[in-house]
Amino acid sequence: MNDNSKIDGDVLYACVASLSDLFQELLDQLETERSALRCRDLGALRDAIDGKATTCSRIERFFDDLPAPLPDLVEGVTGDIRGKLDTLHDKLRELAREAKDSNAVNGKIIHRSQQSARDLIGILGDSQHHVLYGEHGVYQNRATHRGFSITQA
Repeated sequence: MNDNSKIDGDVLYACVASLSDLFQELLDQLETERSALRCRDLGALRDAIDGKATTCSRIERFFDDLPAPLPDLVEGVTGDIRGKLDTLHDKLRELAREAKDSNAVNGKIIHRSQQSARDLIGILGDSQHHVLYGEHGVYQNRATHRGFSITQA
């Protein structure tokens, strides 16, 4: 790290605190996303994904604006603030790990949902299963192409 990448300890502490807040916000959004995935609430899922994308962009910009990698900046700080900064930086790294893990869990839920949907479509579209029910409750025998409304019975 060169002298141009040094940053005042108090300023860096405030930066790390802001980043920690952003990662906590991301964790909250990931939990909301997980709940929406489990409940299949598409509106809540869309909102959670939008919020997650916005927060991730803010985190990315924050890191892009730093004059050097954060661990290097922390390492360059001396004085009384260093101990507090190390503790906060450890908290930030833990939040980042939790966010990564939470995002991976949500990804697995999404993958299982996609697989389930593909399996369902495969079963309903299988030529060996000649009976389908349309969105209006109409029975159709795919082999004979005959159908009737179930409500006619």
